Amino acid sequence: MGPSAKNIASSRLKGRPSKRGEILQLLEAVWAPQHLAIIHCQGHQKRNDELAAGNHLANQAARAAAQDTDAAINASTTPASPSPTYTAAEDSWAQNEGATRHPQGWWILRDGRLFIWAALAPRIISEHHSTSHLGKTGLKKLLAKNFYTARLTALCRSITERCASCAEHNPKTGPTPPPGVQ
Repeated sequence: MGPSAKNIASSRLKGRPSKRGEILQLLEAVWAPQHLAIIHCQGHQKRNDELAAGNHLANQAARAAAQDTDAAINASTTPASPSPTYTAAEDSWAQNEGATRHPQGWWILRDGRLFIWAALAPRIISEHHSTSHLGKTGLKKLLAKNFYTARLTALCRSITERCASCAEHNPKTGPTPPPGVQ
């Protein structure tokens, strides 16, 4: 929940004590952290104990939050740059694809996706990865629903591979060495 939810909750109370004080305390605890990460506990195996069940619930919650396009994508549907700077080749491509020009200068494709120019794409992909820490495939799927940019797959792979937080919490990835080499 963001600041708007906090304002709604406080405006409904208008200084009155809440019947559900515990809920407000919980909401305050959720609003307090600037950064939040959900990580697995030891025991992420297929078992039937409380730890495995907790890991499963954490997975479901993280996936649901990451796939919530209203929250994740709408925050930057029109990125911070108010006047887009498409190259002549990008303008030509958008016109050939039948895109329409938004009043602020953005190209909107026929399927409703926003066309992001190549110079801005790494920043947008990086911002979305830093909020969700999805892998390359999940990040690409999430962004491809609302954005189009050239080389989306390659950019998602590059950004996720360079993420320090993901590198800390994920097992080593990459090509395996040939047999006998350690």
